[in-house]
Amino acid sequence: MLMPNLEAKNHLLYIAWREVCHLIGSLVLLAISHLVLVFTSYNVPLITLVALVLWLVYQEAYRHPKVYGQKAWKGVLDVVVWVAPFVLYMFFF
Repeated sequence: MLMPNLEAKNHLLYIAWREVCHLIGSLVLLAISHLVLVFTSYNVPLITLVALVLWLVYQEAYRHPKVYGQKAWKGVLDVVVWVAPFVLYMFFF
């Protein structure tokens, strides 16, 4: 990770950093899906959104709590940060 021991220093700052990284990942995925849209079907962002939501529900509701002991509010926050850019993109474009 770019900021070592951030969780030990300040938990709130760690959560904020983690969500910023998730937002950047979501924006990169959205940009890639938009580029693919230019060369293929207009359904690519929608298909990407559906696949992303399915993966996130599995990951945040099942895998992370069982494997890493992650609390539910972190999973909800992760899903919102990942999906919000796609929803805004679909709404405006």
